Amino acid sequence: MRYVVIDQDPRIVRGLRERKVPAFIGNAENPIFLLRAGVDRAHALIIAMPDALAARRIVEQARQHRKDLDILVRTHSLAEAATLNERGATEAVHGEMELALEMTRHTLHRFGVSSMEAVATVNGLRERASRTARESGTGAARESGTDAAFWT
Repeated sequence: MRYVVIDQDPRIVRGLRERKVPAFIGNAENPIFLLRAGVDRAHALIIAMPDALAARRIVEQARQHRKDLDILVRTHSLAEAATLNERGATEAVHGEMELALEMTRHTLHRFGVSSMEAVATVNGLRERASRTARESGTGAARESGTDAAFWT
């Protein structure tokens, strides 16, 4: 599977290049940079950065270039996940919720709940949380920082 990594940290990019991973130093929010990195040829875009506003801008820029692009983005709140989905993300993953759900699945299984029932319970909890977020509206997240944005 071919992929490209974009990151603003030169040390990370240097390390990736040493391992023969195609990597660019830059800001994925820049639409020209996205094009030069190949967003027009990508099958999927994965945005894994904690900066909610930057993630929104990347989703919007990528969606302008590719209406059919599969865009997966990491977020830290259900409200921000709803906002990202409204702005064109195919799927927004709420990292802390997914961690809690996996811990729940493990604990249920440990206490004798079958794997199928544990997965069904976790899926139900995930759907309920997503539905609650959609019904309560959206709001701006307060995360900041930088991380990698990349696509495969």
